[in-house]
Amino acid sequence: MFNFLPERLMAVKQQRVGAVLVVGGGIAGMQAAADLAEGGFLVYLATADDSLGGRMAMLDKTFPTNECSMCLLGPRMTGSLSHANIKLITRATLAELQGEPGNFNAVLDRQPRYVDESRCTGCGQCAEVCPVKVTDQFNGGLSRRKAIYKQFPQAVPNKYAIDAKNCINCKRCAKECGTGAIDYSQQPEQLTIPVGAVILAPGFQSFDATVLGQYGLGHYPNVVSNIQFERMLSSTGPTGGQIRRPSDGEVPKKIAFIQCVGSRDCRPNQGAEYCSGVCCMASIKEAVIAREHHPEIEPTIFYLDIRAHGKNFDRYVERAKEQGITLNRALISSVKEDPATANLTLRHYCRGEVLAEQFDLVVLASGVRPHQSAKELARAAGIELNRYGFVKTDEANPVQTTRMGVFAAGGFIGPRDIPETVVNGAAAAASAARLLKDARGTMEEVVEYPPELNVMDEEARVGVFVCRCGTNIAGVVDVPAVVECIGKLPGVEYACEFTYSCSQQSLQQITDIIRRRRLNRVVVAACSVRTHLPLFQQAIKQAGLNPYYLEMANIRDHCSWVHREYPDAATRKAKDLTAMALGKVRENKPLHPQQAPVVQSSLVVGGGIAGLTAALSLADQGYGVYLLERQPRLGGMVQRLPLYNKILEDKIAAVTEHPNITVYMDAQLRECAGRIGSFTSTVQTAGGQVQLQHGTVIIATGHEPAEVDRYLYGKDRRVITRLEMEDRLNKKELEDIDKVVFIQCVGSREKGREYCSRTCCNQTVRQALEIKNLRPHTSVFVLYRDMRTYGFAEGDYLKAREQGVIFINYAPEQPPRVQSSDSHLTVDIYDPVGQVQLTLAAELLVLANGVEAAKDLHKLAGLFKLPLNEDRFFVETHAKLSPLDVPRPGIFICGGAHSPQHVAETIAQAQGAAARAAAVLSKPHLLAGGSVARVIAEKCAACLTCVRVCPFSIPIIGADNTAEINGVQCQGCGTCAGACPNGAIVLEHYHTNQLTEKVKAMFGLGGGRA
Repeated sequence: MFNFLPERLMAVKQQRVGAVLVVGGGIAGMQAAADLAEGGFLVYLATADDSLGGRMAMLDKTFPTNECSMCLLGPRMTGSLSHANIKLITRATLAELQGEPGNFNAVLDRQPRYVDESRCTGCGQCAEVCPVKVTDQFNGGLSRRKAIYKQFPQAVPNKYAIDAKNCINCKRCAKECGTGAIDYSQQPEQLTIPVGAVILAPGFQSFDATVLGQYGLGHYPNVVSNIQFERMLSSTGPTGGQIRRPSDGEVPKKIAFIQCVGSRDCRPNQGAEYCSGVCCMASIKEAVIAREHHPEIEPTIFYLDIRAHGKNFDRYVERAKEQGITLNRALISSVKEDPATANLTLRHYCRGEVLAEQFDLVVLASGVRPHQSAKELARAAGIELNRYGFVKTDEANPVQTTRMGVFAAGGFIGPRDIPETVVNGAAAAASAARLLKDARGTMEEVVEYPPELNVMDEEARVGVFVCRCGTNIAGVVDVPAVVECIGKLPGVEYACEFTYSCSQQSLQQITDIIRRRRLNRVVVAACSVRTHLPLFQQAIKQAGLNPYYLEMANIRDHCSWVHREYPDAATRKAKDLTAMALGKVRENKPLHPQQAPVVQSSLVVGGGIAGLTAALSLADQGYGVYLLERQPRLGGMVQRLPLYNKILEDKIAAVTEHPNITVYMDAQLRECAGRIGSFTSTVQTAGGQVQLQHGTVIIATGHEPAEVDRYLYGKDRRVITRLEMEDRLNKKELEDIDKVVFIQCVGSREKGREYCSRTCCNQTVRQALEIKNLRPHTSVFVLYRDMRTYGFAEGDYLKAREQGVIFINYAPEQPPRVQSSDSHLTVDIYDPVGQVQLTLAAELLVLANGVEAAKDLHKLAGLFKLPLNEDRFFVETHAKLSPLDVPRPGIFICGGAHSPQHVAETIAQAQGAAARAAAVLSKPHLLAGGSVARVIAEKCAACLTCVRVCPFSIPIIGADNTAEINGVQCQGCGTCAGACPNGAIVLEHYHTNQLTEKVKAMFGLGGGRA
């Protein structure tokens, strides 16, 4: 292992540089850059592309929420560009990394854009006159673009670039450009940047399935890759969101999705042995969205195993089945085209026979490959790659490469879905911040906004901006009709529509329009306030307006998404919601949050591997940590996994010896009040109650084995659980065992626990290999529903099969049956592939029981006022882009508190949670207040109603016998204002007159109809 412990980090004596280079402009790179920039470091964000966005920018929707990928990504891209402490460098690659950890010189090769970014306005007139058309790789080769182009419509920066390989030097673009932005004199340049650490996040690329002749990609026009299909689904893609057969432009009725193309395949030049991890869910999502676009489509997914191992994934799969998606466990042998119709016949093996079925379109789930720059990037950075060509990292620190001070994130480490990629980005940021803690803030730049205009007494001059969101909104809602209707209402000075209101260009236009038209109120009718409000608030602040002069109407979630089948009603509702926002914004008043000091310490709840990792990460960055563990010893569930003993022992020793960490064992959290930056917690210990002050909370409560009540467990000593098997293997208690049977999904993926426990398949395969290693002649059978050895764990699954472990699939409606006698156990199982009934003799039966959230987690959730999902895990702020945040600011989750996780995944999440917490703790103060409750003293009767109902225990009765509410501590929930019998409490920004005008506006349009 090459995990670098804190004392080794301290041995680096050079003056550290408070800047970090992040290589890669995808979601991993942007997350790492954002966490570091918010944490007080200067970040150079380098991407080889023309724009930020990476692979996620090519996707239409994301699973399991079916949200628009660009709606999620757009604010992140714009935020990365506009952040004062993030310096974006496009068309740049790392050429060499000189120096030592904490004090590197990063040498970048930057290719010319041939367009002056400071002059380009993104108007597109240059592309209109360009005579050269070339294949558009961003659209998967399904369309063509000009030689001067923008990578995609929402590109950030919103600048054009010239494709030098295809430029004919006609100079028409230069003649057309009114700002003189075309610059043919630009040359390649080399930049040398001093940085303290480097994070490598170049992402991954797709397997080129044209090398697999049996599928016909590149030969048959109606065989497309998964990325090509994503671009078909996208409103900005080659077909404008309509699914069309490349051969004839017709909408296909039957679509086949073929899984594992280039994955789980050991044949030379045919694929890779590992599982690409994301393809199953991506294909199911594509099938679901395809039916949304064209309900007549009949999708069939041909698969080996459905690997829906993520949070809420299994529920998504079941919903897909209910919506008409057919899942067929079958191995495709060939795809053949009918020359007359261009239809495609699939030959496949299913249930003991070879079948042939015809489809109109075939989509190949092409697997994940290391990024094309991986080898060159590894050479430049001085790091090693693993045997698959991804970066080599350490399980004890999943983002640490083989060179100190160089970290990795996302798809450079291996196949990842978006939440894992975000987590990796945050974890890498935490590792870099840990190394550079002494240089934090030394290169930080402060954001400056223009002076705020005093417009409170002016007559309302409202600007209304309605977003088409490609076809996300405009595909259902008649956006021009909304603009026309709202533009006629009183107080509206200006109304218009944007294709993408959250794009860099649109935000700048909004700011410019506010200034030019002297607008003093703004309404944006677009997407969710939850994800986009800060972006638009920042835009109006740049124009000199108070951010509370903005109102948003969510016409995507509340109109186009939920009323897709009723466009007229959706349009009426969009008009109503926008009019309501207009009615309220005319009554809005400026609010000014106040500075509140940050307590620079954190509370970590849970002393397992997640809590230990999070505590160490924060403590090594110089922050105080209170670590709470309800058991009499640290370690959690990982104590029962001998494979991780060394990692666990090292972490426990480091925690107990760390001067910045105070450990409370046998401790229970009784109360937690306050807000982000300043919490007060009451902890019950053996010695009495202790009050702790801290700025953030990390919940790392872990998960626990689910109880087993079947398969004779507890009635026959030969039936054991997987953790009990760990004990036996550790003690090598298998002397007389010649027949072992494992049963998977015991207490997982069933009613009451409808999720995958994620860890069971890998653990079973590892245990089977250990049995074969100890006793090679032992017969080992694994009875499974889907083997979910995703990622590199597929190598162990392959090795187990090679060593003679027999894997038998079973259907959930026909589970194994276990019978006992004095001599042996028997397990009856129906094999749906071979279509035979089998009886297996077992001397030992191992049940791969699932895991569940920690006991009494609902009590902890109630204490923190946080929601749990159906499976009793915490609900994150956003499933894709904020997997470690929860709805209450300043509180973060990781490990088993989020969902079932492997140890390496848990460590990464803990590091990521520490990065999120450090972004808060690094600030001397935060802005608090704003939309909070205020007491009207002359109306207060001191009835104590507010004291009793406040979920955060904020109101008190003061010395003058009236209620007092600390605006800094108030969470702005409004409970007290709603409950006060005398109307003595108002919630700022939600005054009665504001809400009344909102309702009046709706009924003024004849609302309440949709």
